[in-house]
Amino acid sequence: MKKYLFLSIVAIFAISMSVMAQEGNQRRAGGGRGLNVSPQERVDQLAKQVELTDEQKAQVLTFYEKVQKRNQEQFETMRKAREAGQQQTGDFRARYEEQQKADDAELETIIGKEKLEKVKAAREEQRRQVQPQRPQRN
Repeated sequence: MKKYLFLSIVAIFAISMSVMAQEGNQRRAGGGRGLNVSPQERVDQLAKQVELTDEQKAQVLTFYEKVQKRNQEQFETMRKAREAGQQQTGDFRARYEEQQKADDAELETIIGKEKLEKVKAAREEQRRQVQPQRPQRN
């Protein structure tokens, strides 16, 4: 009897662990917030954060489409290099931060410095909320 009780507890534990692992994979595969967001959705989110004119919305949409195309090209390049067994040279984080600064500068020319500061503040708040949820990488 104890043997069956022990086996059933182990089975329940194993099933619950596999369910939790699948939920984590779904989040990483694009189910999380911010992944696979269309340029139009990004414009709508930005318009909720700061007031944009119709002209600014059109310019921001064009900007986000350009950014999305560039990011897809970079992702494909990295994927092909990884499949070919090549190591990525340089620091990815440094390149990302440099690109983010350039993107912010271009966005500032469209929406203005004051609105960009509000967007940066919202971005930082979102990072703080997500940060404790992310596992630490070594």
